[in-house]
Amino acid sequence: MTKKRIIGGLTKIAVGTIDQKLLAEATKLVNNQLEKRKGYLHVPDVVSLSITEAGEALEKYGFNYGKFKVTPQAKYANLLPNVVFKVKPRIGSAVPPDTFIKIYFADQQVIADSQQLAAAAAEKKF
Repeated sequence: MTKKRIIGGLTKIAVGTIDQKLLAEATKLVNNQLEKRKGYLHVPDVVSLSITEAGEALEKYGFNYGKFKVTPQAKYANLLPNVVFKVKPRIGSAVPPDTFIKIYFADQQVIADSQQLAAAAAEKKF
């Protein structure tokens, strides 16, 4: 039974037409998804932590992770050096324990270059 048919059938249930076979299939689908996600963990909020602290927190949860230094862009002009500002998958996402987590940061040189880009962009506006 396809998901499309199940969803269509659930619509029928919502308007009062109950098909027991369809209801059983929908229940089975939901239960399978719940069982699949039973061991999932939520990605912890490590934004605003130093890259070292963020790494320690992720290791505590058992995640593998990588540190990714961004390239200079004007939008990074106001970041703090060596502080995590972005995490993938998103914070709070339920993921399998073997998920690889990416933490993004900028060092002092990236921030300085980003500030120059932001200043140049501001001058072009005038």
